[in-house]
Amino acid sequence: MVRKGQTGSNAGITIIVVVVLMILYLLFLPPGDRQTILEGGVPTGMHNTNGNDDGTYTSSGTLQKYLLRENVGNVYEQDKDEITINLLTANIGTNTQAQIIKQKNVVYIKNSAFQDIKDSMTFELDSDLAENLILSFNSEKGEGTLQVAINGETIYRGELKNKNSPPIYIEKEQLKGINEITFEVDNPGIIFWRYNEYLLSDVKIIADVTDVTNSKNEQTFSIKEADYEQIDTARLKYIPVCKEYEIQNMEIILNNQRIFKGIPDCNAHNFIAISKTQVKSGINELEFNVEKGTLLADRPELQLKFSEPEYPIYYFELNDKYFDTQTKEKQCGDIDGQCPSGCTEDEDKDCCFKRSSNYWCDTDTNNFNDRCISFVADCDRCEAGYEDRSGDAPDRCVDEYEDTGYCGDDDDDYCPTGCSKYYDKDCCFEDGPNYWCEDVPRQGLESVCEAEIDANECDDCIYGYKDEDGDKPSCNLNTITDEDEQLSEMYDIKYEMTFPNNDKKELNIWINGKKFGINTLEEKYDRLIDEYVKSGSNSIEIRPEKDATITELVVKLLR
Repeated sequence: MVRKGQTGSNAGITIIVVVVLMILYLLFLPPGDRQTILEGGVPTGMHNTNGNDDGTYTSSGTLQKYLLRENVGNVYEQDKDEITINLLTANIGTNTQAQIIKQKNVVYIKNSAFQDIKDSMTFELDSDLAENLILSFNSEKGEGTLQVAINGETIYRGELKNKNSPPIYIEKEQLKGINEITFEVDNPGIIFWRYNEYLLSDVKIIADVTDVTNSKNEQTFSIKEADYEQIDTARLKYIPVCKEYEIQNMEIILNNQRIFKGIPDCNAHNFIAISKTQVKSGINELEFNVEKGTLLADRPELQLKFSEPEYPIYYFELNDKYFDTQTKEKQCGDIDGQCPSGCTEDEDKDCCFKRSSNYWCDTDTNNFNDRCISFVADCDRCEAGYEDRSGDAPDRCVDEYEDTGYCGDDDDDYCPTGCSKYYDKDCCFEDGPNYWCEDVPRQGLESVCEAEIDANECDDCIYGYKDEDGDKPSCNLNTITDEDEQLSEMYDIKYEMTFPNNDKKELNIWINGKKFGINTLEEKYDRLIDEYVKSGSNSIEIRPEKDATITELVVKLLR
């Protein structure tokens, strides 16, 4: 017979054993699954019906798999091709005038058997700024041979009979920073009772001295960090108002680096190429100076040309098991050779060319009704250039831009200045060994001209990319198909962005060539992007409309 006390003891032991086993089970679980169970969720594998979803489950049992997780950092607006920084006009020059460098009223020297009196005068002079140095004086009385020396080197020796001395020239090579001129007379010799002497008055050193007080102009300018990062080429432009024969050694110094020395091309536009390493983000120092002459550096400006924008691009992969294949409906706006019912000529290129006489603009115009027109009255309304069914530009536009070339004319073998490589085939091939799509690809206008075509991009251009020689990229191009894929209803793809503050953020996000905008003050933004994704490789490009900082970018697969 079992006693009641024994039954209670056995039950207690059983409970303790179960608790210990549960604790041991939790300890040996992966940390993620252990946390999930403690939060009330289901661990990985226990809720996975197909065995292929390698994500984690939330407390509500929702599958969550990270497809992309990036710390983006700073992104910068890049809506300019170039900027011009206006600088201050620099008026620089030197003034050369005759000046008295040193003057002494009286110099008296005497030499005898019992006495030798000498005299001297010192002066300081920058020899680079002085020319035509002359020593002059009047001889009030004199007997014997006068000797004059500068810095120990004789510059005159002789007897003066006239009151006025001849001009005594001093060579620049004889000068130092501090100079001494000495005067002395020779000894009369054995006739010890006689003496030689000179009394000189109005003793002067005269020179043509160049005043360089205004020979230098220093100024500063600033380059924003975002602009500096985009610099491709730079140049300094100015007009030197001057006379070539008056100028000697003009210099332009940028951030302690000399970028020009010589005689400028007076009264004409001067251009000086500058490398990116010679300028810097933040404060820059510019100096104009001239060694001799007068010059006005008029309307100086620094022209910064930017490289093609390089926006942050990230990639993530999606297995085709997440997609269902279905019959594709004809979409208004697709360049597929079909004009869907109810689609207008200005919405679809194929609808536009139902009439062979029409012209089409690949880019949106200010007036929506101007995309498809039968007569081109204003060639500038289409930024990418109007073209007919054969891709030819209107004769009127070709004639109007005969001298400069019509942007968008793909058959003139010319790339007009300022024309985008996405608008003109010639500009695309001038930019490098690129591939060109005759029509706007599925991924958008920015995919018309591509440097490389990978396997996932081969069928973006429906009629096939070609290089300058007409060769296609080395991949199998798909033809137009009526089959399309769509993300299965079992799944969602969630896009998340985190920001460090509540400042206004304005960004355009391009996912596989499709765009959506973000305009928010919040620190976190999210949305579902099911209609933007595809199987295989997916791309995300961030194009800010104003500078922003992105703490984190996340793409999740949810079920």
